[in-house]
Amino acid sequence: MSHIEITIDPLPLPRQVELAWAAGLFEGEGHFTVRQRGPRWRALLEIGVTSTDRDVIERFAAIVGTGNVRERDRLARPHWKRQFYWTTSGHAAHRVADMLLPMLSERRRARHAEIAAIVAASQPQPRACEQCDAIFTPSRFSRQRFCSSRCCDRAKYLRRKAAA
Repeated sequence: MSHIEITIDPLPLPRQVELAWAAGLFEGEGHFTVRQRGPRWRALLEIGVTSTDRDVIERFAAIVGTGNVRERDRLARPHWKRQFYWTTSGHAAHRVADMLLPMLSERRRARHAEIAAIVAASQPQPRACEQCDAIFTPSRFSRQRFCSSRCCDRAKYLRRKAAA
């Protein structure tokens, strides 16, 4: 009997080719940015790709499996074409970046690392509750000062503070 050795790639070849195509498009037309609504809000990783060809952007969106394709009408000049763009942010952006980063250039990886550091620094840090001194991490806003346990009824705390 002969021994047959089978090796399995982590991704099927057509999927690897599609991801390589998507990484090439992102390398040329894509960007990493930080999205933040205000100075006290958490920063989010946002990634996007822009093109004047809708089918290219829709194919990219289908390969990565997330994001929104939108149209920007730039007909201010007669020779300009419509522009289509794909964007996603937050957890989905991190997932797409993880798929594409191994195939991107050093410059793109450095930009991603720079933005990832900004996003990590904007995450809320653990702090002590102003009423019960329990350590908690703010759930939504960095200005949250009270833990969410029953001992911290904010209205009752403010009434006591005003009375004192």
